[in-house]
Amino acid sequence: MGKWENTRNSFVKMRGGKLISIESVILAFVVFFVLTMVKNASPYLSLVVAFVVGFVFPILVGTFKSLAWIAAILFSLVWAFLGFVIVGAIAGGSILIGIVGAVILFAISFAIHKNYSGLSFQNINNKTNNTENIVINNSSIKENVVFCPKCGRRIRSVDGRCDTCDR
Repeated sequence: MGKWENTRNSFVKMRGGKLISIESVILAFVVFFVLTMVKNASPYLSLVVAFVVGFVFPILVGTFKSLAWIAAILFSLVWAFLGFVIVGAIAGGSILIGIVGAVILFAISFAIHKNYSGLSFQNINNKTNNTENIVINNSSIKENVVFCPKCGRRIRSVDGRCDTCDR
């Protein structure tokens, strides 16, 4: 279990990892509740499945981009709904102030998830059918690419620090 625990801890130590860790615990409780109450599964089996889900969730979100996008959107919506309820209640039931609080919490949560998972929006460029021939004088073009020794992602910053794990 030591290797798996070290892998999970390295993901949780990245920027935004505390939020993902909290969400994995919440997700584990939800899985446990659904399995025991709704599906009438054995409490021991439900506990094991909930533990596995809570343990593996940060690793999956940090590794798979499609799952990271889904988790970022869904959990950001959950935090936005929670913000809507709390801020609306504090503001005396004002729906407009609750919506503003929800939008702010959604933006913060989505930015943290995006940062944690290394997600980025793809540039959309207009393609032109320009068929110019480019001649290079028998020389090869080389690009210096640097990867982070901790998380393995490409370092794009000028100072040589990783945007994902800040190393």
